[in-house]
Amino acid sequence: MALLAVLFLSLLLFPSSASGEWYILKPGKDREGRVEVKEEIEGKKERAESTLKILAPTFTVITPELKKVSSEELLGKPTVIVFVDSFFSPFTEKFAKELEETLSIEDVNLILIDVHDADFLSAREFKEMMKIKKLLITADSYIYEQFGEALGGELSLPFAAVIDSYGFIRFAQPLKKLEPQEAVKRLRELLKKLEEEER
Repeated sequence: MALLAVLFLSLLLFPSSASGEWYILKPGKDREGRVEVKEEIEGKKERAESTLKILAPTFTVITPELKKVSSEELLGKPTVIVFVDSFFSPFTEKFAKELEETLSIEDVNLILIDVHDADFLSAREFKEMMKIKKLLITADSYIYEQFGEALGGELSLPFAAVIDSYGFIRFAQPLKKLEPQEAVKRLRELLKKLEEEER
């Protein structure tokens, strides 16, 4: 009996590393990827603002022509990234066409990413069939996973993220319940709002 008491007391005083792990405090998912940034406001006399924003992951888009475009090259103007489950779906086809016709590539970077690596071979066919000239398109599960981690979980498809010209995710939204035209309209409104904030 005394031996059991000594054993119990030693477990309380000297817990094993396995049981000790339960008491390690880790930052919550909502804090991952967040940094404090001081931005100078161009053309205005206000002092720099300190705000919390989500830093976009560093990534590289490989197009069907095997051209590589890095996230660093996209800085300087906003970037819209849309993740889809398949190139050849009614939503993706209508959405891509709407983006091509509506948004100006001079004002924004446009990227469409199929989240299945195997669909990379279909990217060129999709681009030719839809007569895509403005959109950067690729199939890349890793970029999808990177954004999921930055935003705190698996992203419901289709999903749009808007990155500002400094490289921070400013807006993120599932597009599942929206018609393609409504989704593009929403993106245009967000880009206009972002433009006004960055003036």
